[in-house]
Amino acid sequence: MKKPSAGDKGSLINLGGGDYKIVDEKNKLIKEVKSDVAADPTNPVSATGNLDLYHFDNFIRTVRGEASLNSPVTEGHKSVLLCHLANISQRSGRTLHCDPSNGHILNDEEAMQLWRRQYENGWEPKV
Repeated sequence: MKKPSAGDKGSLINLGGGDYKIVDEKNKLIKEVKSDVAADPTNPVSATGNLDLYHFDNFIRTVRGEASLNSPVTEGHKSVLLCHLANISQRSGRTLHCDPSNGHILNDEEAMQLWRRQYENGWEPKV
C-alpha cells in the first residue's frame, strides 16, 4: 500500500493499478474503488500500463546507449510545470505571475522559495 495523500478531512490512499480508498480523519473507510482493468506494464500507450516503469526503463536504456529517449526531459518539464505552479499558488494563497519563457515566478520572493526543495547535507545536486 502506498503512502496516503493527506486532506483536511481525510485521505485518499492510492493502492496502485487504479485501486484506491478514501478514509475520514478517524481512518473510517468512506469509499473503496477496485479497478476491473488489470495493469499492463508492457503497454506504453495505455493508462492501464505502468508508465513510470516504462519511462524509467527507457531512461536507463538510453543512459546505457541501448535506446533513444521516448520523452525528452524538456517535454516532461512542460507537462508538470503547471502542476508545480498550481501547488505553489495554493500554498502561498496568491495568484502567481510567471515568466512565460521558463515558468519562473516573478516579483514574489516568498512563492519563489517554494520553487526549489531543501536537500540533506551532502545530497545537493552539483550542476
